[in-house]
Amino acid sequence: MKQRKIKRKAWVIMTIMMCALFTTYVLADAFLIPKSIIIVDDDRPIDTDPKPKEPMDPIISENGYQDDNIHITIETVKENGVVFYVVDIRLSDIKYLKSAFAKDTYGKNINEVTSSIAKRHEAILAING
Repeated sequence: MKQRKIKRKAWVIMTIMMCALFTTYVLADAFLIPKSIIIVDDDRPIDTDPKPKEPMDPIISENGYQDDNIHITIETVKENGVVFYVVDIRLSDIKYLKSAFAKDTYGKNINEVTSSIAKRHEAILAING
């Protein structure tokens, strides 16, 4: 009889340990362990626009940017105690829209500060989310 109780306790303890280990692994996989799915190469196409013209110097202000091909305005909105930003982006051609990933890798739990990504890719505007 005593032997049975010891075996039962051992099985209960092993089951609880296995559940705890499995739960820990699932949570670590979801939130801690980085997994890269795709590594992005920075292959920017060379602009072969046949009509050379004198480019306009960019106009850079606190709430915007404008050159021959890109026009960006940033509006700060304060509503109900919440501050958010509305950005209007107008491009002359879709080729001026670029994206970038943290550490140039698409995947899970791969982190990098947005400003570092923007600096590396010479971004005019960078947002995360």
